[in-house]
Amino acid sequence: MFKTKKYNLAIYLSIIGLIILLFAPITPNVWSQDEKEIKILISKLKDPNVSVRINAAIALRDIGPDAKAAVPALIEALNDKEGVVRWRAVAALGKIDPAAKPSEKALIEAKKDEFPWVRMAAYQALGNIDPEGTAAVPPLIKALKDQDKGVRWQAAEAL
Repeated sequence: MFKTKKYNLAIYLSIIGLIILLFAPITPNVWSQDEKEIKILISKLKDPNVSVRINAAIALRDIGPDAKAAVPALIEALNDKEGVVRWRAVAALGKIDPAAKPSEKALIEAKKDEFPWVRMAAYQALGNIDPEGTAAVPPLIKALKDQDKGVRWQAAEAL
C-alpha cells in the first residue's frame, strides 16, 4: 500500500532516530566543546522546531561541564510549552554542572511541572546538585508521595 521510496526512507530515518535516542545515554562524549558550537546549540534552544530544541538540549547535556555557558538558556528552556523540551533541559542542567547553584532554584520549580519526566529529571538533578541535601531533601521527601511512580522512584534514588 505505501511502497513508495519516500515512505521507505521515512521509516528508515525513524528507526535510525529511535536507535540514536535509545543508545544516546550510553555513548561516550563525542561532542566538541568548541565555544562556537556551544553558542549555536544555545541558539537552537529557541528554534521554532521542537525536535531541534530537544536535540540541542540533549547535545548540551552530552557536552557536560564544558557547556556551563548554556545554563541561563537551559533555565529559560524550562518555560518551553513542550514537556519534552523542558525534560531535556532539566536533564542537561543536572549533567552540565552538578554544583550549579544558579540552576538549583529553577530545578526546585521544575519539580512542580505537570509533565512527570520533567519532575523525575528535576529530582535527579537536585540530588546531584545538592548531595548534602540542605535544600533538596524536603522537596525530595514530598516527592515520595507524587502520583507518578517514576517520580517517586527518582526521588527515592536522589535521597
